[in-house]
Amino acid sequence: GRVGRKAWLDKQLDPASIDDSACSSMLRQRFPGLGWTITGARSNLEDFSWDLMYDVGVATIARATWSKRQLFEVMVEFWSNLLHVTNPSDRVWDNRQDYDRQVLRRHALGRFEDMLVASAQHPAMLLYLNNDVNTRYEPNENYGRELLELHSVGVDAGYTEEEMLGSALLMT
Repeated sequence: GRVGRKAWLDKQLDPASIDDSACSSMLRQRFPGLGWTITGARSNLEDFSWDLMYDVGVATIARATWSKRQLFEVMVEFWSNLLHVTNPSDRVWDNRQDYDRQVLRRHALGRFEDMLVASAQHPAMLLYLNNDVNTRYEPNENYGRELLELHSVGVDAGYTEEEMLGSALLMT
């Protein structure tokens, strides 16, 4: 039967209470690598293989199509756009699936602060924004700028170049 808006929303806000076993089972069978750790991906794939990243993309479409956890999937997509790490991309061949699972999916309906910290510490984001080449004397501005412009206060917040460099140094 029909469910009212409030009951539907309450249920969607508690995705663990929704039986999504059919979708989950299909994904586990079809895309076992989605559950791999970074080490597992390195052990099971040729270096710089894009296979697992393609699986992340196809699984995203499958979840959007068949998951009963509709609000959760919309929020994962929202956060994936905000805390974006290109998929596929050579630098994240072994960790993009882990980023999807450990950052985006884990925190999709949680606190933004927790997700932002998890994203900032994850190898996918660090590599994607070249934070791995940061040094104290030559900070890479990519992540510091993204942190301010896209991930927190916004491009129109009025921060100075010095403050942006401070953000980059914090991320070093």
